[in-house]
Amino acid sequence: HGARGGYEAMKVLVTLSLCWAHANAFLAPPPLKVSSAPVGSSAWLHQPVRLSSPPRAPCRSLRLVQCQLSPASKVLASQLKERPFFAKGRVGGETCARAFENDRFVTDSELADGGFSSSRAGMMKVLRDNEVAIIGAARQKVYDKFPGITEPGGGLYPPIRAEACWRDFSTFLKLVSYGTLAGNPNIADDEGSEIMGKLYREMKVPLDAMEEGVKGLRDASLEHVRTRASDVIGEWPGCEATFNNLISVLRSYNKL
Repeated sequence: HGARGGYEAMKVLVTLSLCWAHANAFLAPPPLKVSSAPVGSSAWLHQPVRLSSPPRAPCRSLRLVQCQLSPASKVLASQLKERPFFAKGRVGGETCARAFENDRFVTDSELADGGFSSSRAGMMKVLRDNEVAIIGAARQKVYDKFPGITEPGGGLYPPIRAEACWRDFSTFLKLVSYGTLAGNPNIADDEGSEIMGKLYREMKVPLDAMEEGVKGLRDASLEHVRTRASDVIGEWPGCEATFNNLISVLRSYNKL
């Protein structure tokens, strides 16, 4: 099997390490549109990126994906399928569990039916409605802190690794939105988090860059919150705590 198959396998694992609802039969996410502009340039931030995408199409070659995974990765992937990172059910009830399983934010109709406070719902909408801009800012923060990370020899090279990273940023933002909406910053399942950490280490995900990216998500989110009326600013401490808990989880993976 060629290198391309290995990159596809890595993409599946890194992305689905969080969104394991798509892991049945190792579903492969659609490719992101990658800019031809120099990596790290301002033009990169304005390129279209597919986020909050619809359900994925099945991977064309399940055998190819499976055979490229190390034995340890296969075991961890199977475990994470059974025990996701997100504390599904405990945080946000059925509404957030359903959104997580479908890799999306909570919808306006679900907010209306779910009995959530208007201020928390407003905060969640800030994250949801500004997803592309927030992730673009986090991405730039990674470029600034780790020059060359997407170039040969960098932790997010080849491009398939960078694409997986940006998709994980999208998932992180969704998870924070669930915790914010529920008023519960402890979004990680202990056992699922431990499994995901081992999988990240096995796949050599650049944890320092991931942590920096989540800090970027947090800081960019605050900038968008500040542009809103006072109806949501009171919920920022809870949102910030959710981001910080996620950062602490990622930081703990370096100790595994």
